[in-house]
Amino acid sequence: MPTINDFWSWFVANEDTYYGFHRMDLEDKNYHLERLLEQLQAFDPCIGVVLVGPKHLTKATLTITADGNPNGFLYIQNLVEKAPTLPRWEFVAFIQPSVDIGACMDGTDPPYEFYRMPVKISELYWLPLEPEEGDTSGKMNINLYFKGFDESVKGLGFEQVRANISHILQDLLGELDLERHIGSIHLQDTDPTESPLGLYDLPAYIYTDEFFNSD
Repeated sequence: MPTINDFWSWFVANEDTYYGFHRMDLEDKNYHLERLLEQLQAFDPCIGVVLVGPKHLTKATLTITADGNPNGFLYIQNLVEKAPTLPRWEFVAFIQPSVDIGACMDGTDPPYEFYRMPVKISELYWLPLEPEEGDTSGKMNINLYFKGFDESVKGLGFEQVRANISHILQDLLGELDLERHIGSIHLQDTDPTESPLGLYDLPAYIYTDEFFNSD
């Protein structure tokens, strides 16, 4: 098995290639992405990457992710902690929160264009659930509601709908905190008998007392 130093030595030798990744055609992108994943998945098969090219001569960003799978978390932490200092690169452990909460609150957030499932965070709602008997994880279980859930499941299947929602939650909370704070997620269509909370309130509910003190 290669060492973490082996990976970074390989990356340094190939950094010029990946710095220009955003300018490649699709065939070259797929080839070089497969090479990068082959190196990283030698540590754990769940490890993936997000490459963001430089804008206006800024740094490129390599985010190493386990897509929420805790089996890969320790590898990712160790990889990024031992990353070399390269003047053109920023290395990030885990998908970070990226949602504009203000835009969600006023309904101007852009939709996620999932196949046959366009959805906006401002159209998603949630309620906390009581912990299940014997649950000592400290995580919060939630009901998550959105209009059209039943039709989406018919068209895509439950697992794909769940994967799409997990992607949204990862953008909202960040990969690491989603795993740390959220347990079971129960998906369902909107229910007129419920008074759910906007999904954009979830970070404040988890992290601070801002939600409880709001007027």
